[in-house]
Amino acid sequence: LTCIFALHDYYRKEYCMSSKSEIPVNTGLPLVINTPGWVKGIGYDILVDMLKYIAPTHVVKICISAESKNLPAGAFWLHEGDDAAVTLIEVNSARQDSL
Repeated sequence: LTCIFALHDYYRKEYCMSSKSEIPVNTGLPLVINTPGWVKGIGYDILVDMLKYIAPTHVVKICISAESKNLPAGAFWLHEGDDAAVTLIEVNSARQDSL
């Protein structure tokens, strides 16, 4: 997590801050993060911590046919009422489980 947070901080500093001030500016340069698919146990905790720290504006969640292997519905990493701050796109995987 320390390395992920440092990379995100570097991106914000280099690409999202005006050189004259510490005020964030919209550069139009998106940051795309492909997270690991490990969503159980500590993998889930790492994902939640990452999402809370980075505070993305858009999240694409790919769901598979095995419901037990999917993440919880909605913006699960946010507190109730905070979910208006993110656009969540849920996509069903084209690949179906053989069972």
